[in-house]
Amino acid sequence: MERQILAVLIHESTESFRMLEGALHDLSVETYSVEGHRTTISLIARLIERHDPLLVFVDQPTWEESHAEIIHLAGAAHHSFNAIVVGSLPDIDLQASVLAQGAYHFVAPPFSHEKLAPVVHQAAGDAWDRREALAHVSPR
Repeated sequence: MERQILAVLIHESTESFRMLEGALHDLSVETYSVEGHRTTISLIARLIERHDPLLVFVDQPTWEESHAEIIHLAGAAHHSFNAIVVGSLPDIDLQASVLAQGAYHFVAPPFSHEKLAPVVHQAAGDAWDRREALAHVSPR
């Protein structure tokens, strides 16, 4: 039985996130999106608590401002998720930087199914496996 993948998208209103949301929908990923300038970490925490996503796609400006807090939220035993940073353009230096900061992956347009599907499925599987492992270690 295939598990439903849920993702939260945190971003300023951009065309690239509309394209990403469409591509994720094509991959049968259920998405919840929050748009807005200066999204706060408390709002991000509430979204994660409410939707319990396996994946959180976050735009580069929000990541730069809040990556330590997002990584802290990702480590919670009952809400473990993987953060994927979305850039506006492919950028190897930016990719290396966000991965060093703890992001699971970096993606940028165009969002082809061939490139996005493996990232989504690997990241979701990894988050699911961590949740399962943590559930066996610590009671809820």
